[in-house]
Amino acid sequence: MQVRIKVLLVFLILSALLVGASCQPTAEQQQARQDTPKPVEIHPADYFPLVTDSYWHYQGIGMEYAAFNREVLFTRDSYAQIREENGGTVSTSIYLLGDEQVKRIYFEGETYFPQNLLTNLPAANDNTILLKAPLKVGNSWDNTADHRRIMATNARVSTPSGVFTDCLQVEIKQDTSTTYEYYKEGVGLAKREFVAGEDKIISTLEDYSLK
Repeated sequence: MQVRIKVLLVFLILSALLVGASCQPTAEQQQARQDTPKPVEIHPADYFPLVTDSYWHYQGIGMEYAAFNREVLFTRDSYAQIREENGGTVSTSIYLLGDEQVKRIYFEGETYFPQNLLTNLPAANDNTILLKAPLKVGNSWDNTADHRRIMATNARVSTPSGVFTDCLQVEIKQDTSTTYEYYKEGVGLAKREFVAGEDKIISTLEDYSLK
């Protein structure tokens, strides 16, 4: 009886060893795992590239100030100072770029001769989050003046500068209006649609240069 038990135990041990060996990946499988590229994590700042001397020109429909130019004047660390001109006025904004969000921390209108504000950052007077992680449909957040929500991550946008696919579509709700902004990774804002009742104002990317 004891002999049979010993034989049975030896058989069970050998079977376990064989099963364990069969579960081990082969050299080819291990190499394939190493060669499989890891998914690249995308951050909000990837949809809002801000490099010094980059610029964007937008064609306007619906009102005379719908067309505008945007230019990156200065950058420092995670900050960028932007000049925007729409034919009626010139404004200055400072954006803070992070892994989790893109936020405008400063805004000043009527700045026709802007200085480099990044050498001595002014006190923040704004706290508007333009994009916020996770970059998934349904993600939403509140600003002082609006409520924002990601409506799509694969929107297709036709502009005078080309067709952009896989764009983020962000809905911006205010009291009496809704704005839709479309962002393309590596390009930035591709299109903006402002809707208030029957009125619609559209700005679409006509030309841009990324440094």
